[in-house]
Amino acid sequence: MINILRLGNHRCGRSALKEPLSFPSYTRPTQGTIFCGGIAEDYDKCKTYGLIITARCDVMNEKTQIYNYLPVVPLDEWINRDGTLILTERLYGEISNRMRNVLRTADFSTSILDSQEPDIILKTLFPIVGDKKILGARKQFEGLCQKWEKIREAENLRALDAPFFHLSAIEPTLSERVVKELAQQKLSGYYFLKSIELDGDDAGYVVLLREVHHIRREIINTLIRHGIKYSDFEEMCRTQPIHKGLLNILRDDVAMAVSVLESPHVEHMMQIFSNLFGRIGIPDISPEYTQELCQRQPSFRRFSA
Repeated sequence: MINILRLGNHRCGRSALKEPLSFPSYTRPTQGTIFCGGIAEDYDKCKTYGLIITARCDVMNEKTQIYNYLPVVPLDEWINRDGTLILTERLYGEISNRMRNVLRTADFSTSILDSQEPDIILKTLFPIVGDKKILGARKQFEGLCQKWEKIREAENLRALDAPFFHLSAIEPTLSERVVKELAQQKLSGYYFLKSIELDGDDAGYVVLLREVHHIRREIINTLIRHGIKYSDFEEMCRTQPIHKGLLNILRDDVAMAVSVLESPHVEHMMQIFSNLFGRIGIPDISPEYTQELCQRQPSFRRFSA
């Protein structure tokens, strides 16, 4: 084990304090404690973190043997995984809508996009020679087909090959919108943090709100008080297999507390998290009803008669 107090003080100089973070306790965790070594699906080869969401009173009184946490990942890792999936879906939707508009302009049915690939449609419906209207539509559709193919190429890249960067070159405004929505807490399922360490960079981190994990109390307490090296955790898992898969520690790293997300930011995050699972849907009122609603009121009928 390592001297977590000495390492923590060395890394977290008070001159570098940044809200909404505070120094972690080195005796016990609390709601909002951020630690490195958390588990995140599809981020197994990255440095990942965890943000404890178990209620403060349960942690303080040690009412549970299991603490729940949400994974936290660097923004650069997120954009090339979850962010790439989101951007890819939006790009396909945008290009598909433009293709449908071109087909309508050329007096073709848009339903063909549901059964044929864009390059087949280009060869079948848009001949190289034809009237001005068809040739103009062909040029537009051909350009969209090229973008479609670029999306396919980029979405098949590994995360290490920066697919988000290549997708961004296709439609820069769409990629900017994804990141903007994320940073403004408007992207469902995610919560953005500028930084997670008091003296760390502010390049951005993302909390994965839909991915709830758990960690045993004895593990998080050891992590908080002493830190856990890769070799130490390997030995713990060998002697107590129940601990396997509870932490993601890189070989040259240490699982330890790095900070605490302070009030009211942790409550704000918990509110967004709760809304993901606590929403209640009811049927929409029909458009026909709302269109006639004003006309059915006595005052409208009196003056329109």
